Amino acid sequence: MGSVAAERDALGVYGKIPAQGDFVRINASDDAAQALDLWVQEALETLGRMGVPFPTEPLYFLHHGGHPSLPATIGAMVASHDRVGRVYPMTVFARVDPAWLATRWSGAPLGYGLFLRDATRILRDLSRADAQLLTAWTRNLRLPSPQDLAQVDVVCMHALQTFSAAQVLPRMTGDPQAATCWYALKTAVDACDSARVRPGRPPIVLDGTLTGDLDLFAWLELLRRRLQGAFVPTVLWTESAPARLLVCMGAPSGSVLRYLVNPDDAAAQHWPLWTHRPEAVAQARQSLSPAHQAAIAQWNSPLEALLSALGWA
Repeated sequence: MGSVAAERDALGVYGKIPAQGDFVRINASDDAAQALDLWVQEALETLGRMGVPFPTEPLYFLHHGGHPSLPATIGAMVASHDRVGRVYPMTVFARVDPAWLATRWSGAPLGYGLFLRDATRILRDLSRADAQLLTAWTRNLRLPSPQDLAQVDVVCMHALQTFSAAQVLPRMTGDPQAATCWYALKTAVDACDSARVRPGRPPIVLDGTLTGDLDLFAWLELLRRRLQGAFVPTVLWTESAPARLLVCMGAPSGSVLRYLVNPDDAAAQHWPLWTHRPEAVAQARQSLSPAHQAAIAQWNSPLEALLSALGWA
């Protein structure tokens, strides 16, 4: 683990709890925290227009404020309220070093896994927390050291070499036969290419299903490679069934919560990684390059081979 002072500076808590009459804020006043809070406010406004409450199960996020010099934040949030019933999510977050994140963001959920687990425990126990207890809990949040993050690289590379596409693609697509993988992978590749070459447009939000840490990492690693360092997207995921992954391919947008609560939203920026239309699968397969088709068809090859083929234009 890192130094106590460095860990304390990296951590932040912001939101409302039933024991307090107003906001609780712990180390949450810098630009990174304010950018995160602005995103949360936009999400609340989006859900308010829909007449939908904020989710009561934890939402996990990797949020980038859009400016390269700003630290990103990773953490969890959940619906909450203050003593008089005014609603606002409680968010527990950690700042992430921009230099590490620029090339390793796909491993962030795994690298910060213990922290996210600790944050979840806090969020599930807000009913008995006051500001003093919340501060004490925050001090015990576990953050990864540089050595821990380096070990994540080793674990991730081992997974890419050990698991085959045949083992992982059904998990990534939520399709036991992986028949829709052609559509899902084509959609992901196209979203990356569009966001990379036309960054000023309203951001595309990719929307997929998850079954665990492996497919979460696999999706993010594919996107990281295909984006070729253009930017770090904002990522939102859930663990409660049916688990979801949403990736905002550009400046963070509160609309990502809109798609979380309504997976069938037909907005132009909402790109689901699934389809129930066989003709859409066939069209996606035909439009993939021969090299990409060949890589996907090699079911028993290591996942690394598939991501290497799809990761470059």
